Amino acid sequence: MIRGPRSKLSWAGPVRVLLCPPLFFAQRKRWTAFVINGFFYALCLSVIGGRLYDLVVGGKGPAPDFETAALFWLICLAHVAATWMAETVAALAPSAQPGDPPRLGDVS
Repeated sequence: MIRGPRSKLSWAGPVRVLLCPPLFFAQRKRWTAFVINGFFYALCLSVIGGRLYDLVVGGKGPAPDFETAALFWLICLAHVAATWMAETVAALAPSAQPGDPPRLGDVS
């Protein structure tokens, strides 16, 4: 087992984001993104609930398939992935100060 400062690595954070993607935005207090992601997550859960109700009770009429729920869940995960990637790029990008000369490859 790893000891020391690197032993704080946890798999619980990524698992929470996979199971409930809106938590990613709640942890960062980005409430608009949380509401948008929560809407798609609620659609996902309602489709799953409707399909399970149809399977157990045998409701009348067609119920959406689990593929529809997977689509909404993937939309949630894509939103999280895009935001995480933007945060990562912003953190790795060198901060330019006003008045700095342009670097090689910069387009102004």
